[in-house]
Amino acid sequence: MKYTKQQRRNLHKAFKAAQPYLEEQRFICWALGEAYTSGKIDPEQIKLARGLIMHRIHPYFTVSDWLVRSAGIQEMELTPEAKAAYRKRWLVSLVREFSK
Repeated sequence: MKYTKQQRRNLHKAFKAAQPYLEEQRFICWALGEAYTSGKIDPEQIKLARGLIMHRIHPYFTVSDWLVRSAGIQEMELTPEAKAAYRKRWLVSLVREFSK
């Protein structure tokens, strides 16, 4: 998907704001929700960020499902720790991607 400069700034801000909440909230979308509830991001930013995540893992609803069905990761390998580590790496990469 193509994003305008302002949308890219909004995505960067949203993903950056979600980082401190990821461990506690477990899912990136939930961490975004906590960033929104805490007043760190606005409704447009959370909608845009959640939309990007859902677009990238479509037609699945969780990264775990996407990893098993699209990336070919064995379900046995997806321990809670492995899923948390993957989500953290993905969020870091999203911050990096939209910082440019």
